[in-house]
Amino acid sequence: MADKEPVVDRPEDEEEASAAAAAAAGGEEEDTGAQVAPIVRLEEVAVTTGEEDEDVLLDMKAKLYRFDKEGNQWKERGTGTVKLLKHKENGKVRLVMRQAKTLKICANHLVASTTKMQEHAGSDKSCVWHAADFADGELKEEMFAIRFGSVENCKKFKDLVEEISESLAKTEGKETEEDSSAAGLLEKLSVTEKKSEEVATKEESTEAVKETDTKSAATSEVAGWLLDQEKCFASTTKMQEHAGSDKSCVWHAADFADGELKEEMFAIRFGSVENCKKFKDLVEEISESLAKTEGKETEEDSSAAGLLEKLSVTEKKSEEVATKEESTEAVKETDTKSAATSE
Repeated sequence: MADKEPVVDRPEDEEEASAAAAAAAGGEEEDTGAQVAPIVRLEEVAVTTGEEDEDVLLDMKAKLYRFDKEGNQWKERGTGTVKLLKHKENGKVRLVMRQAKTLKICANHLVASTTKMQEHAGSDKSCVWHAADFADGELKEEMFAIRFGSVENCKKFKDLVEEISESLAKTEGKETEEDSSAAGLLEKLSVTEKKSEEVATKEESTEAVKETDTKSAATSEVAGWLLDQEKCFASTTKMQEHAGSDKSCVWHAADFADGELKEEMFAIRFGSVENCKKFKDLVEEISESLAKTEGKETEEDSSAAGLLEKLSVTEKKSEEVATKEESTEAVKETDTKSAATSE
């Protein structure tokens, strides 16, 4: 019994500490069950590319180069995906290319009617063109060269761009014809305005106080009004924008195109927004001019009516004075006769 080691009672805390130290020495981690909340909470953000309202016409991998005028050499812009995107509303087509890894834009410009693709002299897989590019945040005239992995892809890209360019050229040709016809119409409108001013001047010069002259002036006014109505414009003509197109406008008029005067509602469409605005502004200017002219005529009619009223009052007063004088003379004559009889 003397050879046995004495039993020593150790506190429970020391036992737990030694157990934890042994577990740590063995590479085991103690699971405390605590949950740590993140310091910053990140929310999902919708990322837009700017291509949501466009349809993809072409999507190919390629390598893009830009010609450096100062260094007189070609410089690589990046390797990635080149796209031809057509806008769903206005129909415009733009060329966009992004680098493969960083998605940085290395080309961003519209395909115009003047865009001409040329074959590269050193490679049948490449083509060259000029464009007003906006990839760097400002509009700059650039010369690009693009290289594809195969001749077929290069030809497909070149043919599609040329097809779009030719289609735009035809559309612009039609718009030019429409602009010419619109210019002729505006010239006719100017002539109409001049004639309206001449008619208004003649009407002002033929006004008079007498009743016969007043009737003649009224007849001339009706004739001038019918003339304006046949040309579809009067002081009441109000142009309104068309809800479905900014190239169109709508108005009401008493039209005489079918040989009889009828109330009609018209809508007209131009080839461009600028021509539509020019037409609308000119018609409104003519209408306001006619309204001012009619306002002057109304004031002159009012003054003539006031003059006639004064003449009527003056004539009435003259008749009353004459009546009083006649009655006064009759009384005097009666008194004279009475005095003679009394004598």
